[in-house]
Amino acid sequence: MMKTVLSTITLTAIISSTAIASHDDEIGGIYIGGGVSQESPIWYDSGMAGALNIGLPLLRVGKGVLTTEAELTYSLSSPSRNGIDFTATTFAGYATYIYDLAPRFYIKPRIGAVYRSYSIDGGIWGDDTNSNYGLAYGLGGGFRLFEKTDLYMDYTMHDGSDLTHLTIGVQYQF
Repeated sequence: MMKTVLSTITLTAIISSTAIASHDDEIGGIYIGGGVSQESPIWYDSGMAGALNIGLPLLRVGKGVLTTEAELTYSLSSPSRNGIDFTATTFAGYATYIYDLAPRFYIKPRIGAVYRSYSIDGGIWGDDTNSNYGLAYGLGGGFRLFEKTDLYMDYTMHDGSDLTHLTIGVQYQF
């Protein structure tokens, strides 16, 4: 587990290091955010997860900005079905493209690598844990509330795991 988390962090840091060296104020600075996510694994009822993210704009491409983003989610209220509880932790590194639709609105497609760790508490049926590395992709958008503060929403699918997150949160750009 630690090896894949460190690999994801290293990859995100390498990609981001070129942007730090040649930062352009026109595209903005590092942003951090947090929110709540509806966590929906297939075969289970939905639960809630907490989400934290950090991103770094890299460069302007056309009318948008290419960024790197890291995100951590953790089950707060476990999805369950028939007395079986499901808990997930995900850590992902994404390439995103933030495209301004209007002065205060943007969309943000993203794709990246994700490390997923699952735990199933089956009561009398027993417990199970699993972790793997895979692909995550999604679409999000945001609305500028104040000069450096956005309200955002992301919908993310985790390839091969039947897990989705619909996240609503707030992020601040430095």
